[in-house]
Amino acid sequence: QEQIQFKETWVIENDKTMRLTITPIDASQKNLFRFQAIYSGGNRWTLSNDRKRVSEKISDELAEKWFFFKKPEALAQALISHKIISSIPAPQGPKKIKTGLDFKVESEKYVRLSRAQGVVNYNFTDLEQTGFGSLWIEQDQFVIRKLKWPSQAIMSADDYKIYAKNLHLAENQNIQWEQSNAQIHVSSVNLKATNASNSFQLTSLDQSPSFEGFKSDDSKKLAEEFFKRFR
Repeated sequence: QEQIQFKETWVIENDKTMRLTITPIDASQKNLFRFQAIYSGGNRWTLSNDRKRVSEKISDELAEKWFFFKKPEALAQALISHKIISSIPAPQGPKKIKTGLDFKVESEKYVRLSRAQGVVNYNFTDLEQTGFGSLWIEQDQFVIRKLKWPSQAIMSADDYKIYAKNLHLAENQNIQWEQSNAQIHVSSVNLKATNASNSFQLTSLDQSPSFEGFKSDDSKKLAEEFFKRFR
């Protein structure tokens, strides 16, 4: 199968507001293989071939947003909406302990310790539900190491680097689904992007998606599936 290589340029404000531009590694395919989208208000906006802005609901398997939750509450809500846990358990008040016999450690309903990517993680999942996904967050660094969507597609994240403003980002990511595999390598990060707010204006879209530069129909379908599901 043909190996597909391309460069992604992300402009990210938070897990809800992002912009993605794709360019091929092979410059000769510049006008044959391209993708550009703005993620805002729960929708993914692109430009049609007749230069009209069109929107569709952001895919439940959009991978990039999982690295950019800024508030614990937003992550908790994502765990529910993406069918990883069923609800947020109500906090339990302190219990009175009279003797050592009254003391016991209560297990959490949706979390347990589990190894993934060679480290110990908090594994979030709902074992009582069928068709739910699972999330592994490293115990020591509290970064995402693995995510399994309800579809059984899996994203793993390795080689974290720490940037300014305490941003932890995996340098190497891998997405596996069915018989396909995508490897993502972060080559550079710029936390001082100029005119970033302008990047999220819908009027700034100037390229319509195109997947015509592939040598085979199978490769074209694979690229279309990757961008439809995970981007």
